[in-house]
Amino acid sequence: MLTQWYSIELDLAYCESRTPRYDYSDWTRSLHKAMIQDAAAAVPNWGKFGGINDRMCYGRYDNDRVWANSMFPLVEKWVKTELGKKQGLHSESYLQYIRNER
Repeated sequence: MLTQWYSIELDLAYCESRTPRYDYSDWTRSLHKAMIQDAAAAVPNWGKFGGINDRMCYGRYDNDRVWANSMFPLVEKWVKTELGKKQGLHSESYLQYIRNER
């Protein structure tokens, strides 16, 4: 999971260096088919496993950037919560926590 987050940060840095900047972006580790529509931010409605789906994120670039930059900064706070103590770095539950914190 940490490698995945690091890859997302590298992708974000690449996108930030591009001119012109992208309007939309996506991060995925999924081989599932997905219907992508014009959206501010979207994740699939399958594979939630205790939280939200961590396999794919699509949306406006500015929203995806907030999501991508939220991974590492909240880990310490998460592992001190009741659920965080119980589950550790369970990806989907942690992403649900990030979503609720923002």
